[in-house]
Parts: sequence; structure tokens; C-alpha cells
Amino acid sequence: MAMRFKDRDKKIVLMTAILFTVTLLLAGSGDISRAADQNPAISGEPEVKEIPLDRKYGKLVFEKFAADPQLEADYPGSVAECEASAVSAVKAMNLFRQVDMAKDGAKYADALRVRTKVTNLRIVSGAARFWGGAFAGASDMTLQLELVDAASGKVLRQKELSTSNNPFAASWTFGKTDRSLPSDLGNMVAQYIAAIQPPK
Repeated sequence: MAMRFKDRDKKIVLMTAILFTVTLLLAGSGDISRAADQNPAISGEPEVKEIPLDRKYGKLVFEKFAADPQLEADYPGSVAECEASAVSAVKAMNLFRQVDMAKDGAKYADALRVRTKVTNLRIVSGAARFWGGAFAGASDMTLQLELVDAASGKVLRQKELSTSNNPFAASWTFGKTDRSLPSDLGNMVAQYIAAIQPPK
């Protein structure tokens, strides 16, 4: 009888150890997949090279990031955080002589105008991540980007950008990757603009 209990205890310990190891591996794979998104060479996929614009612009003008009112209500401040992240990241790159927010009625010469709409947004709350862990699901955010010649109004580029996190990794970081999602997507906007701005 005592032997039976010992065998059962060993099995419980072994199963717990296996479950813990699998959880660690999945959490690590989230970081790898996130890095692979940022660096295609890690994933083994060919890097998609963006084609630069036909001309270099001296100014970049951001319109206020748009979103459906319900998204704004559900995740207050997230769209504004994404916008602020994009603007500050572009400024830090020193690609343009001037980077501004668009003013109503103002006309701009030698300027590239940025129109953006957040089309999808889900950020797992801290409480849901604490109690549900990985079972609370992934956070994700998507936006439609349009780049327009400010003088002519001609649409030069349209691009959908999105980012999401690994729910296991988010659990291990106590929701840090949930909270950073808007800022991460703002940086992606800046990186895309940098990729299509010709050097001369």
C-alpha cells in the first residue's frame, strides 16, 4: 500500500515538472516569435524590402490618429499613446527637417501627410492577466496607414500594420507586453516611414 502511494507521488512530481518545463518553453517561444517578427532572418523567411518613395520630403505631418469611439471608450489613452510613440520615434530618427501634428486648414509644401486609423484593439487588463494568465488570451492592435502628398492630396502608400503578443510571455512579464502594445505599434509606424523615405 505504501509503495502505491510513493509511485503516485513520483508521478505527480514528474507531471508537475513536465508541465512547468513546457510552460517555460512556450514562454520562451513567444519571445523568439516576437524577435522573428522584428528580424525576419531569425525566422528564416526572406525580408520584405519596402520600395522607397519617388522623392524625399522635408516635412512630415501627422493627422490625429483615428479610431472608432467604442475602441477609444474601451481602451482610453491607448490610441493617443500609439500616436505619441510614432511621432517621438520619427523625430528621434532625424529623417525630416520638421515633424508636426497637422493643424486644421493649414497648407503644407514639401510635406508628407500621415493618416492613421486604428481598426482593431484588444489589450488584456492587468486583472485578467493576473487571474487568467495565458488563458486570458493575446493582446493585439492593428492600424491602417495612409501616406499622402500634402500639396496634391495624392495617396502615395497604404499599409496595414499590426502587432500582438504571446499570452504565455505576457503572463511571465506580469502583463508588461500587454501594456506596451500601443507604444510598440507606434514604433512600427516610424520604422515603416523610415523604410520608405529615400536617402536623397
